[in-house]
Amino acid sequence: IEAFGIDSFKIIEETPERLSEIKGFTAAKIKTIKEGIIAKKSCTEIAAYLQTCNIVLSHAWRLFKTYGDKAIPLMQESPYKIVRDNKSFGFENADRLAYKSGFEKDHPARLQAAIFHALNQASAARPTAQVLAMLENRLELPTQTLEAALSNEIKDSLISEVEDSLVLT
Repeated sequence: IEAFGIDSFKIIEETPERLSEIKGFTAAKIKTIKEGIIAKKSCTEIAAYLQTCNIVLSHAWRLFKTYGDKAIPLMQESPYKIVRDNKSFGFENADRLAYKSGFEKDHPARLQAAIFHALNQASAARPTAQVLAMLENRLELPTQTLEAALSNEIKDSLISEVEDSLVLT
């Protein structure tokens, strides 16, 4: 603060390279400060976006660590990918993001993420009929629609069906 006066915080945020004017600030220290400023700004933007969907802000840092500056575009374009990458994020949160972006309730990515999430929450294989019945009730969609999504998950080798039970591969 002594070096830049009342403009110190503005300079640190907007032109951190000016810290080199102060004795003891090495290029490595300045680089670390710049990275911290970028991370803070990105997390703040992610948190603001999450807040518009009524999602707890504690997810912002994890999303930033996983996706960096691509977090917001991902939340808008492929929100269900987060369910696969981050178990703690949850299907309901991805659904909120998708709703905000205009995804339909029968969107294939939604259905596949719901199946994945149901199996990811289980500690063992789950009977196929039980998973489909639970999701039919929860998502308010016909079994045939869910079976098509399940077939895609199996075809893509993301899920295996063994003896009428489903398991993640």
